[in-house]
Formats: sequence, C-alpha cells, structure tokens
Amino acid sequence: MSRARRFLVPLLATVSAAALAACWSPGVGSAAPDSNKGRSTAAYVFEDDELVAADGTLLSALTARISNMSVLRGASECPAIMLRGRTTVARVTSPGVYVDGARATNTCVLENIPVAEVHRVEVYPMGLAQHAGYEAQPGGLILVFMRTAR
Repeated sequence: MSRARRFLVPLLATVSAAALAACWSPGVGSAAPDSNKGRSTAAYVFEDDELVAADGTLLSALTARISNMSVLRGASECPAIMLRGRTTVARVTSPGVYVDGARATNTCVLENIPVAEVHRVEVYPMGLAQHAGYEAQPGGLILVFMRTAR
C-alpha cells in the first residue's frame, strides 16, 4: 500500500464519521425520545403548542402524535391504552396517569382533559419517569402538567 493511501484511508473514514455525526438527529422536535444517563427513561415530551386534536381531548392528541400508542375501547367505560404492546395475555396493562402530580384512578381522565388546558405532557413507555415521586408502572407512565393547577 502506498504511503499516500495509508494516510488517506483513515483520514477519509474519520471525516465521513464526523460528517455523519454532525448530521445525525435523534428525532424531530421535542417529541423525540430523550434518555437520562443510560437509564431506561426514554420519554415523548409534548409542549402545549404541539398538542392539537380534532376533538380537542388529550387522548386523541396523544394518539395522533405517538405512532406506537394504541387505544382499545371495549366493554369498560375507560379506554385501554398500550404504549409498548401487551404485557400480559389475559388483559391489557394501561399506563399509570398522573395529572399535576396526583395519580388518576383510570385512563378516562385523558378523555376528559381538553388540550387547551394542558401545558406539557410526558409519556414514558417503559414506565420509569425521570422525576421523583412517580411509581414505576409496567404499562408506562403519562404525566400531564396543566396550565393552571387544579
């Protein structure tokens, strides 16, 4: 191998890697999954201006923005929400929902919250929030922060 070739091949590989790294983006906008120090706390974060829904509810806005989120409506009055898929064969494990730090008893609250009243939403599919005070949930976590505390 010639001397110039031995010098140029590593140089071109380094320049190519640097160019790819400069162009790489983990996602679009703030709705891209974030991670915290290697822990499994990936989240979808939506600010108020990113939440738009046809019928104006928070559940429909989240369904439109999160591609792997499914909402099942069955015999129960509250929708069953899956962020990662079924965790059990017998039943769907819906995520834990917190509104301004208070634990909601079910997912119906997401259908009752108008998008116009929401300041920020954080969705943790793995169920581990990067904030203190929230229990880990096998079905995931949805943290809702209202414009004004209720």
